[in-house]
Amino acid sequence: MKKIIRWQPELAQTIIYWSLTLIVLFFSLILSLENTRPYWKSNLVLGIFLVFVVLGFRRSFVLKANSIKIRYAAFWKDKEVSYQKIDSVTPIDLGVKMKLTDEEEPAVYIMKKRTRLSFCNHIAGNEQGKGLYTKK
Repeated sequence: MKKIIRWQPELAQTIIYWSLTLIVLFFSLILSLENTRPYWKSNLVLGIFLVFVVLGFRRSFVLKANSIKIRYAAFWKDKEVSYQKIDSVTPIDLGVKMKLTDEEEPAVYIMKKRTRLSFCNHIAGNEQGKGLYTKK
């Protein structure tokens, strides 16, 4: 059973990423307004914008029976974490904090309320995830 849950990084990083992505879109629109016919430079910049949008929506957790695959916008940073490597999962107002055994600081993942509840229920209901979930 695989389940995919979308997430965003901490709020400051999310705002910076999507702001820069929208700057690329507006630059493409400005370039397209300079000409009356299709302009290859504006189409190229629009293609770059679409690549950044796809990478931004790529961030997700793939929940499996014995592990969690964390997918980042930077595809080379993807990692698969078994439940034994997770120290704790704590829900916060905007998402969850997940502390791994091999990292010093917990990572914050921003999620919608419904997806946060689904993620926490999966962790709490999984046999290997018992005891990892701590309520706030």
